[in-house]
Amino acid sequence: MHPEMYSKVAIIDDDPINNLICEKVIQRKGFAQEVISFLSAVEALEWLSNLPSEQRPGLIFLDINLPYMDGWEFLAHLNQRLPEHGICIYILSSSVSEDDQEKALTDPSISGFLVKPLTLEKLDQLIDK
Repeated sequence: MHPEMYSKVAIIDDDPINNLICEKVIQRKGFAQEVISFLSAVEALEWLSNLPSEQRPGLIFLDINLPYMDGWEFLAHLNQRLPEHGICIYILSSSVSEDDQEKALTDPSISGFLVKPLTLEKLDQLIDK
């Protein structure tokens, strides 16, 4: 389920320019009231683990290729720590690996795979799902 607008969306990507682009696109579309960006999956995981469930983001855009803890490791830790997190997670990656795309499509905790950059059109497609 994709509401027209989320109260909170998180972006996890080690590229600050991509995060800024995502924030601007999300704000321009009115897709979320609040957008929070993380350059580190470790920081994002700690933040999520310490948030009350009602304050968690409704959606996360997650990059795969991250230092220290990649996107797949982040998902494994998130699902272990917060098995009932209820967060809609989209992979947002520049990866052209068929393995990554296949893994994203077959992982039940992932809602979809988007290729960077995030655009207004891609948000429209999420809303229409």
